[in-house]
Amino acid sequence: MSAKFNIAEKKEGSIEIDTSSETVDSSESSRYGRETWARKTEYLLSMIGYCVGLGNIWRFPYICLRNGGGAFLIPYLFFLITCGIPLYFLEVSVSQFLGKGVVYFSEVAPIFRGLGFGMAIASVFFAFYYNIITNWILYYIVNSFFNPLPWSTCENSWNSKYCVDERHKTSSNMTVNTTLDRGIQPALTIITSNTSDDPIGSNTHLIMSVEEFWKRQVLQMSSGLHDIGYFPWHLPVCYLVAWIIIFLCLMKGVVYITATLPYLLLTVLIIRGLTLPGGIDGIAYYYKPKFERLIDKQVWLEAVLQVFYSLGPCWGGLITMSSYTKFTNNCLRDAVILSLVSEGTSLYGGMAVFVILGFMASNLNLPIDQVVQSVDAGYVFCKQKTKMFKDKIWKSDLGPGLGFIAYPEAL
Repeated sequence: MSAKFNIAEKKEGSIEIDTSSETVDSSESSRYGRETWARKTEYLLSMIGYCVGLGNIWRFPYICLRNGGGAFLIPYLFFLITCGIPLYFLEVSVSQFLGKGVVYFSEVAPIFRGLGFGMAIASVFFAFYYNIITNWILYYIVNSFFNPLPWSTCENSWNSKYCVDERHKTSSNMTVNTTLDRGIQPALTIITSNTSDDPIGSNTHLIMSVEEFWKRQVLQMSSGLHDIGYFPWHLPVCYLVAWIIIFLCLMKGVVYITATLPYLLLTVLIIRGLTLPGGIDGIAYYYKPKFERLIDKQVWLEAVLQVFYSLGPCWGGLITMSSYTKFTNNCLRDAVILSLVSEGTSLYGGMAVFVILGFMASNLNLPIDQVVQSVDAGYVFCKQKTKMFKDKIWKSDLGPGLGFIAYPEAL
């Protein structure tokens, strides 16, 4: 309890200090004019739920793979220490000191006027496009109840005649069988009734069924601007459902589930993947360093972008949630711990993806780099009778869709 000091001058020039009963409540709620977090655990889990998301589990694995694997961790950790953690601590500490939301962030200095509004507007646009990824996930959840799984066969309306499923069968009169040529490399043999020297065509792309489901059914990608295609009615419906779920989560508060459940699911997938053939090889390939990539400036650029993408500074979310903490909270310790947890989840999520891809490579009897490669990879086909087929191209443009292909294939 602090006293309010009223200072008044007497006519003799002396000063009188009035320590009357009028006092100021020093509680955190009165100080900020708003409530604070009831428990420190809720604050930490909310911050983890904000930072840890699809950027860690969906985006990081393919970013790490295409930029040198284990060598990518060098620029990644460098920018985490020099940029990520300092900015994270800056936003947490300033918002905790002000005790106000992102719109009032400009009260730190006049030069920041309008910065809070800019972050709020950017977050609105970010939420609309980011939630599109959630509606893809919902569509996969709905389709996971069908038997057989729609992405496991080539007998659906969206499959092309060049589709290959896990039984190595195409949707046309061609059958693709796995053949092991131990003298050279694993290869695919095409058995067909066509007597042509080139039954498929020199420009043919063989595509896995799980990838065709992703591109031709979920996204319904057309061949170009000249091909308008059909309206994907399932995506707007899933998008609406996604927003309803988000509203219910915010209304009821399920942070104890949403922040911890991903770790449980990732652990289950990693343990299960390690028991499958090729799982350990997938993790080894994921962390295999390619140090020659470090001289490429694009690797360093994508490293700093991934740090910002996964930690989430400059978006306003960190400022808003930290403004509800107590004034005496140790924000430096929180900033370091939460940053390390977020980036550690990126590495952990990548293990879950590549342990699955290692199993896929073992199942298809192919090298891992040909399974996960984001560019065109050539396959050498075996001889059929006395004729050699021309080299074909297996089209695999995974990139950001890597998680949407690896997880369904494993499950």
